[in-house]
Amino acid sequence: MIKHLQKQYVETENYLWKFNILYTFEVVVKEVPTDARVPPLIATIMDEMDDNVPNLRFISCRILSNLSDLLPEDVKQKVVEKMKQQMEDTDRDVRYYAALGLKAFKAM
Repeated sequence: MIKHLQKQYVETENYLWKFNILYTFEVVVKEVPTDARVPPLIATIMDEMDDNVPNLRFISCRILSNLSDLLPEDVKQKVVEKMKQQMEDTDRDVRYYAALGLKAFKAM
């Protein structure tokens, strides 16, 4: 199922599908955080922090904030750096969720 979702995520242009798949990735990471298939899911969520669609950017911030306790230190550092960059985003919702995310990572 994970491979199918990853494939569907890459192939779709519909942001509604994408954000639902991102939330599914969040559930998978929470349920099986040590599974070998988890790092690519986290990488996909992180990549979406740079998406053209603001909703995907702030959803990625929310998800990564929710996963903050499960992420390895090196990933946390990368996430914090991206969230700091997003504090300059043109979209206020992205800035808001980046700020919440930084608080979750205790980086402000």
